[in-house]
This record gives sequence, structure tokens and C-alpha cells, in this order.
Amino acid sequence: MDEDSRRQLNAQSELFKVKDLENNIYYDGASYFHCIAQLVDPDNGHLVSKVKKELRHMNAKNFGYNVKKMLSEFKNLTTRVIDLGGDYSDDDQFLDLWEATATMKEKEFTRFVKKLEDDHSEKTRLLEILL
Repeated sequence: MDEDSRRQLNAQSELFKVKDLENNIYYDGASYFHCIAQLVDPDNGHLVSKVKKELRHMNAKNFGYNVKKMLSEFKNLTTRVIDLGGDYSDDDQFLDLWEATATMKEKEFTRFVKKLEDDHSEKTRLLEILL
């Protein structure tokens, strides 16, 4: 395993390091193997597609309608796409972000998000005209 893979594995250690009732830390073998397999898999295309699908279908109800948790997971998954060597354009990120935030049920929040989306679209159109 190369040095970059080791660093990535250490960064993901919370996924496979487990504490028992006496606060002793040990490795969960299945999770550890899964993380290693993801790092050495030469075909990350399937993993990138899977993560992008998760981003596109993100729903606030899966996070107890806690937008902070949802956006945190959105950021983590976005970083994961890049870490896997995938491409995730700004346009796709914004589209997926708007879709995810649109799943919130609170009317005031939904109005706020819609205004942000409209403002962003307006700025994008203005930039296209100017450039």
C-alpha cells in the first residue's frame, strides 16, 4: 500500500476503530477490510457512481429533517467523489444541493432556499452575458 493510501486509511479510521465498554480501541475486521478494498480498487468508477447517486437522492427525512446533518453529509460525500478520482462539476453540485434542500418541509426554509437558487441562477446568467 502506498503512502497516499495509508494517509487515506488513517483519515477514515473512525469507520473501523471501535471502542469496547472499557474504552479499549480495536479494529473491526470487516469494516477495516472494506476501507482497504475501497482504497486499492483500481476501478473506482462504480464507487463514484454510487456516491453521486447518494447525493442525488439525499432527503431531509433521512436526517430527521436536520438540515445541518444533511448538509454535513452532503459535504462529506462531495469530498468522497473527489477523493475517489471522480468529477463532480459545480453545476451538478448545485443541482443536487437544491434538490436535497427542497426536501425540507418547513415553508420558510423552502422559500429561503428557493430565493438562494434563483439568485444563483441570476448571477450565473449575468456572468454568461458578461463573459
